[in-house]
Amino acid sequence: MTKIRVTFTAFFLLGLLSILNSQTASAQGSLLPPGPPAPIMKTLDQIEPRKPLKTSDLPVTITQPGSYYLSESINFTKKNLTAIVLASNNVTIDLNGFTMTGPWTTGQATGSAIATAWNTHIENIRIQNGTITHWGGPGIDLNIANLDSGIDGPGTCWQYYLSQVTSTNNGGTGITATARGFIDHCIASYNAGDGIYVMHWTTISNCILHGNMESGIVVFMACRVLDNSCNWNGLNSADGDAAGIRIRAGVGGRHQILNNYLEYNKNGIVVRNLHGTMVTGNYAFDSVQNNFVFPSGSGFLAPIITKGNMGASNPPNANYSWTD
Repeated sequence: MTKIRVTFTAFFLLGLLSILNSQTASAQGSLLPPGPPAPIMKTLDQIEPRKPLKTSDLPVTITQPGSYYLSESINFTKKNLTAIVLASNNVTIDLNGFTMTGPWTTGQATGSAIATAWNTHIENIRIQNGTITHWGGPGIDLNIANLDSGIDGPGTCWQYYLSQVTSTNNGGTGITATARGFIDHCIASYNAGDGIYVMHWTTISNCILHGNMESGIVVFMACRVLDNSCNWNGLNSADGDAAGIRIRAGVGGRHQILNNYLEYNKNGIVVRNLHGTMVTGNYAFDSVQNNFVFPSGSGFLAPIITKGNMGASNPPNANYSWTD
């Protein structure tokens, strides 16, 4: 009797479980998809719309904001022209690791790789990650002007960022720019003008300036020049103020010149307008004329420690002057 009761209970439970499973399965609906699966990945243009540039596209004037990139190295053979003219705000140019080579041979061509359009003021420009070489004018020219005037030119750029750009062996200055910008981890070398030349309100940091015909870095007003290496600049210049770092006279001063390394330039640091300027923590070594040149004025000039009086008690923000 007990065996019959157990068997009946087992069959009852199995039947109940079968009913529940069939009801649950019915609630799931069809397992067949309603159609082919839709793509879920975004294209690169959807993530970051970018426009390629190649040699056959140049010269070009950019009149629309956006992101542009080189798809190959550029060999530009048209003399006295600029390859990429900027005439719009909010433009990024990624050199993408490539080189823009111009047609310059000594005295035979002008033009720049990238320049601000004439009679145009633009803002929010970013140029990064590549090499500019053999252009007759400035390699990158974001301030079309008579640079010696210290006045913004008719084609100017504010709020710019240049990073990881090498500008070398150009017939003019390596990089020129106007105001409110940042130049970081760039190299300017062997240019027939200055290495980097900016007007005002710009930070230049962690750059290498080497072997330029004139000065390594030139600034006019209210700039920060930090942690740069300036070597072998201005050695054959006819300008007695050519230097690793040069602060021009006649404009507002108010610079910070901090923690730069200067070796074997015509002059190390030349300051012609000390008003409100801080010069601290720099190391100038074996300049042809003078390691430091300062006028009298109301700036903050940290003590200059020379080779003969270096010691443990030297102030931490001192400037150091060393001549072998």
